Amino acid sequence: MRRCDICHTPIPLGEDCCPNCGYRYRTERKASQSDLAVKKKKYMSQFQPHPNPASKKISVSRPTASQRSKKAYQSQKTPRSLVIAITFCIVIAMMIPGIVISVIGNIKNFLPDTEVVESGYEYFSSAAELKLSYPELAKPILTFKEKAENFLGDDSDVFLYESYDVYNGDLDSVYLSYSWYGDLDNSMDINYYYYGFDWNESVHITIPDFDQNDDSGKMMTMMAEYMGADTDEIKQLCLNLYEKNKNDFTSEHDVYDSVEYGDDCILSISLTSNVIDDHHSYLSFELVRTFEV
Repeated sequence: MRRCDICHTPIPLGEDCCPNCGYRYRTERKASQSDLAVKKKKYMSQFQPHPNPASKKISVSRPTASQRSKKAYQSQKTPRSLVIAITFCIVIAMMIPGIVISVIGNIKNFLPDTEVVESGYEYFSSAAELKLSYPELAKPILTFKEKAENFLGDDSDVFLYESYDVYNGDLDSVYLSYSWYGDLDNSMDINYYYYGFDWNESVHITIPDFDQNDDSGKMMTMMAEYMGADTDEIKQLCLNLYEKNKNDFTSEHDVYDSVEYGDDCILSISLTSNVIDDHHSYLSFELVRTFEV
């Protein structure tokens, strides 16, 4: 006999309620055999073994001759996407040269004009550079530079311009110029140039407002001394050329004339005006000597 869990009063068999406190107990249901069988089946289904592959019949069919030939043809056939890609690449390759030429042409239109150096030509911007590559070609030029610099001295108002071209190892052209600027806007240029034939040495003087310029005699003297000419003769020749041409000179008409001096020199005159600069007149003399090296 069992007892009540609350008051410990004995409970008769078959009763589900305590006769003392009235506490009711749940009736326990006993699982039937059929319920146990269902649970067991459900539990064992988790461990169901795989079916035996050997017990399953497999049928393999061989491809026919037509199927084999069709498959071989398809394997040899180029995919359509590949054909399109190859065609596209060919078209682009044909267009690239035209595009490049067009772009280069457009770029050249925006670039400043530059001198095109032909094959075999070499350009040097100073006698020192020329000496490094062609010491023999630079020898006479260095002599000319030494003469000009000794004559002008260390004057800060002297400017040097020089350029040299060499073609296939031979001197092709030379331009060497020293420009000096004195008082009263007087100026003197000492020049050496060569263009494949004879050498030229010249002194070019410019004298503004010749009649009123107190330094005109000094400028003519400097020109004569550098060229190794007789100073009095050069002065007289310059005055003769001026007197001969001054009446033909106007603000709208420039005058040019020349006369020979000695066996290898030419003395030239030019009368010009600058309408921008209050119509000042500029008288220029140039004594040029031609020689060989």
